[in-house]
Amino acid sequence: MTDEKIMTRVSQGKLDDAKILYNRYHIKIYNFFLRLTFNRDISLDLTQNVFYRLLKYRATWKKDQVFIPWIFRIARNEFNDYMKREGKFLNNSIELDEINDTASAMTGNLENSEQVIILQNALSMISPEHRQVLLLSRYMKLKNKDIAYIINSNENAVKQLVFRAIQKLREVYFKLEDS
Repeated sequence: MTDEKIMTRVSQGKLDDAKILYNRYHIKIYNFFLRLTFNRDISLDLTQNVFYRLLKYRATWKKDQVFIPWIFRIARNEFNDYMKREGKFLNNSIELDEINDTASAMTGNLENSEQVIILQNALSMISPEHRQVLLLSRYMKLKNKDIAYIINSNENAVKQLVFRAIQKLREVYFKLEDS
């Protein structure tokens, strides 16, 4: 059964079907948050909140929607709400050890590539907005149309934002690599 059909059933009150969506997407959403926050505990909390919101706002689901952009819009909104509440603390709490641990978890290797660690450090230094669009476009491989829906923008603005995010990441990465 497709995600959209399952979500339609959830929106009609068949709440047990939400377990299927949770099983399919909780790891992807957790990894999305982990790459944004570099913090496992925060990522777990945000992931739980996304699925809480899925149930809370199930009545807003429309049958003609595509599930992945819809759930990631919820995830992005959850992250943005978190940043409004706790953002000033998040930037101060990112530690090099946490970034290295995150890099290790993401690469699946015990022997970390120095480039991966530099990339993770560079990601931590660009704006959350740039990190979000890079993760959605490069890691999640979403289309610009879907990203535009998620961030409540248009496709041309997304193209430009992704381009700027790549430029900024490249700039920070090479500065870190040279130091």
